[in-house]
Amino acid sequence: MSQHDFEIANQTSNAARTDINNALQALASSSSGTSAPGTTYANQLWYDINNNLLKIRNEANSAWITVGEVDQSNSRFNPIIGSWKMLLSGTSLVFEYNGTNKGKIDASGNLTVVGNVTANGTV
Repeated sequence: MSQHDFEIANQTSNAARTDINNALQALASSSSGTSAPGTTYANQLWYDINNNLLKIRNEANSAWITVGEVDQSNSRFNPIIGSWKMLLSGTSLVFEYNGTNKGKIDASGNLTVVGNVTANGTV
């Protein structure tokens, strides 16, 4: 868990080496921390350790985009797209919307849907 402003100030060689090592550690750990880095850059990664979320800074450097949840206990990454999250439960791929299960596909290809199903075209 490390964060850095990624600016190496003019300083003594020992202090500069420490500063560079700290910057590299922050880079290697995806700027992980309990809050967002104080200095941000477009396309910067940040791992929010409080919520186990991986985020990337938008191109305008004006907001964080959540790309997924890291399930530390099961060593898995669950992609997040807007209000949708995909996760693995046993051998089933589960789809959640705002934290509510909306459906799943199991390893046999069976699809379970919560709610109404609308089909268009030929089935």
